[in-house]
Amino acid sequence: MMNTLIEKNKKKLLEEKDRLESLLARVASKDETNGDFHAKYPDFGSTEEDNAAEVAAYEMNIAEEHDLELKLNRVSAALARIDKGNYGICAVGGEEIQGARLEAVPEAENCVQHDNAS
Repeated sequence: MMNTLIEKNKKKLLEEKDRLESLLARVASKDETNGDFHAKYPDFGSTEEDNAAEVAAYEMNIAEEHDLELKLNRVSAALARIDKGNYGICAVGGEEIQGARLEAVPEAENCVQHDNAS
């Protein structure tokens, strides 16, 4: 049962990783040296109105980049746990994470009890 769930979740996680990277590419550039993303600063023109719109758009890009990168990091960490063979084991307590939780949140690092405690 767990091996089937792991394979199913690996597929979901890989699809989610691709989706997140695609979304990130719209609002951020990837720094190839360290893998971090940096929000794109748009260029709408040189008038005061354009500059104000650029700042507003940049602020939205920063927020979206931050949220998407956090999610991407969680997904990538889950894929790494699958590769290492410790996927589905709570990082805090070491117990097995219930299958229902992993189905609902494939990138879960902790069991429900320890996730709520942090």
